Amino acid sequence: MTFDTSQPQKLSLFSARYRWQIIATMTVHIMTLTHGIAVGWLSPSLRLLGSDHSPLGDPLTITEASWVGSLIGLGSMTGNIVFGLLIDRLGRKLCMYFLAIPNMMYWILIYTAQDVTYLYAGRFLAGMSGGGCYVVLPIFIAEIADNSVRGALSSMAMMYVSMGMMVGFALASYLSYYLMPCIIIALPVVFMLAIFGLAETPQFLLRRGQDVKAEKSFYFYKNLRPPPAGDKESSHHDAAKIEFDTFRLQVLSGGVTESITWRDFNKMSGRSVNISICLK
Repeated sequence: MTFDTSQPQKLSLFSARYRWQIIATMTVHIMTLTHGIAVGWLSPSLRLLGSDHSPLGDPLTITEASWVGSLIGLGSMTGNIVFGLLIDRLGRKLCMYFLAIPNMMYWILIYTAQDVTYLYAGRFLAGMSGGGCYVVLPIFIAEIADNSVRGALSSMAMMYVSMGMMVGFALASYLSYYLMPCIIIALPVVFMLAIFGLAETPQFLLRRGQDVKAEKSFYFYKNLRPPPAGDKESSHHDAAKIEFDTFRLQVLSGGVTESITWRDFNKMSGRSVNISICLK
């Protein structure tokens, strides 16, 4: 685990230093909002899908409806594994682009569905996108945020999911079956366009040996002014440069580490014995 340096004085959440950290967090959570809408779509739509007026032709059976509801969980588990393996190979930003693709395919499959297998595939893909969100986005946010705001920014995920589920319930209740996918598919597209201007996290770039890009990314997310390019002497004494150099050493050295020995476990077992004796 790595710990980035922060300014010694306590800053407001709306300080200029945190500006791009907050903007980036709200931007990437467009995908979390979209996932919440995908989750909330099913419940109001089951009445139509199980009726004689089902857009699929034949109404869904109870067994089919159960599979449509549960496949999003299987897809989420798959997304956890797949994006967990890809995130350190492809990078956080490229993985975020891949998050949008299964969600877009989900809405396309809903619109073009001719039988229940379309819904099976769509719900599985929606789960993959959501499972990937819970892997990629928390790591991205943790790596761009200062220690003092990391907890607040990381906790926004559930708020966006809950908002998305409410929006999904409302839209699916009042919009037609074919209109809702045409509207919501715009959100993943907006997400892909919005993250285009965000930089890759400095931690990932440093581990890949791209120090120049990592320094620019660090200054971008901390909203710091880079030192003058021509004056090397003054750059060595620049506060932003010193902060980045300290951050770089922490990342490349593996952060703050402490070795674990058998003595630590013996201490814990001794404490548990003492506690049990006191309880008796």
